[in-house]
Amino acid sequence: MARDLRQAVELIKSFEGIPDGDPTTVNLDPYLCPAGYWTIGWGHVVLDPGGKMLKGADNKAQARAVYPGGITREEADTLLDDDVRRFAAGVERAVKVPLGDNQFCALVSFAFNVGIGAFEKSTLLRLLNEGQSDQVPAQMMRWTKADGKDLAGLRRRREAEAALWQSTVSPTDAEQPVEPVEPVEPVETVVTTPTEPQEQPFVAENGALLFLTNRYPTGVLNTEPGQPFAFDPNNNAPCNIVFACRRDPNGAIVTVGRDRFMLELKKAPYRQLLFYIHGFSNLPEDVFKAASELQELCDGKGKQEVLVVPVVWPCDNDLGIVQDYWDDQKAADASATSFARALQRFVEWRNSDENDPENDPCLKRINVLAHSMGNRVLRETLVAWNRYDLADGVPLIFRNTFLVAADIENESIHRGEKGQLICDASRNVVVYFASDDLALRSSKAANLKNKIASRRLGHSGPENMELTPNNVYIVDCDDVNNAYDTKGHSYFRSGRKQGEPGVVFDHIFECLRTGRVFPEDEARRSTILREKRG
Repeated sequence: MARDLRQAVELIKSFEGIPDGDPTTVNLDPYLCPAGYWTIGWGHVVLDPGGKMLKGADNKAQARAVYPGGITREEADTLLDDDVRRFAAGVERAVKVPLGDNQFCALVSFAFNVGIGAFEKSTLLRLLNEGQSDQVPAQMMRWTKADGKDLAGLRRRREAEAALWQSTVSPTDAEQPVEPVEPVEPVETVVTTPTEPQEQPFVAENGALLFLTNRYPTGVLNTEPGQPFAFDPNNNAPCNIVFACRRDPNGAIVTVGRDRFMLELKKAPYRQLLFYIHGFSNLPEDVFKAASELQELCDGKGKQEVLVVPVVWPCDNDLGIVQDYWDDQKAADASATSFARALQRFVEWRNSDENDPENDPCLKRINVLAHSMGNRVLRETLVAWNRYDLADGVPLIFRNTFLVAADIENESIHRGEKGQLICDASRNVVVYFASDDLALRSSKAANLKNKIASRRLGHSGPENMELTPNNVYIVDCDDVNNAYDTKGHSYFRSGRKQGEPGVVFDHIFECLRTGRVFPEDEARRSTILREKRG
């Protein structure tokens, strides 16, 4: 349900104020709030690159380094809008009873000030969810102290929030602005800061992306929800940890936490999930751009049908094709262990009380699209999962698996080969190939340099279809791949015009929509894709 949050924004502004840490500069600079935390704009807490809240005068230089030129008033408003949406999503998740917009906005302002974690553990929320909404104003008035002292500014804020809850006053009638403080509820001892980042909304919307990665971040390895995340550009080794993250349209990334990540995917208003595993020589921003294009194309075909979830593994594009290729191939193989653990964690979560499979089963259909060397990541992940965690082979967890321009040997998915696990884990396996894929020619050259001679699955399709499981289908893309991409390699998204689907994407989406593959030649399980003439 879309909420009008303007009253929450105005109420927060009226009490947070917008102090400037250095009035001698043009823009707004970080300042110390009364609780001792570095803050900027309308109460937005400053975090260091490792996601730690900066506290105390000794961290002034660090706080300034995060916002070296300060921010404009417009940027402060944008930060506040983002923060309000995050806290609104937290309130939406926590409250189990219907609320009017005024009541909802009052709770958003309250949670913004005390922290969503404290709100979730409060007596106020418990009573509200028990149906005692008349107790909310009195419960709000218990949150007027900091360090054991009753503060007039907090009391005025609680009175304004209670009045908005009861719809008796407008938030613009509130008292003059006061700086934020850190409240302590007298009975419950949870202490938080006004814009604590631990709880954020994670459902992908308005251009945001949920994604998984085993690339190293800068700073400490912290998987706790709400921590800022930045890729370490100088470290392309695979990490043993898989980070579940959200990337906002402005490029900011925060960790989500694996369990919450799975819960958010379950709750997302999409019928299906499509995990996208990219190819070699792709930096994270390249991956996000491709994933966003895929999402837009999917939305154009069917609103809320498919949610694209990128899987970002470590590779780069700075060493030249041959050296990059082998560097990335090692990273693809080494990524298997961490992604296999993520698959095992998913299976455990699916059967856990948190998922509640008996009363509230997850009905999302799960699909995978592996491109280029991403097929190697997928294959080796299933091999590692099968070897270390499973007793009876891999379970059937994917509805459709799309192997696009696959940079693995063309015997890989024959029965008895390692890639058979891809077929075992999938209802349908669709192989898209093109003999004039120039990027795969470079791959072949790189392999020959190391005395490995094997045709690639993305060049020829399987070596012998009679040796593949019966759920494998092949799609010849020779007629369109170079028309869609100069290298003839990334031909599975837009067609001749950027943003308009090509026939390969159309084929992929139809498989997603129906859960079936309809080959032109049923005996050979094969299709040749051509553009319609005229």
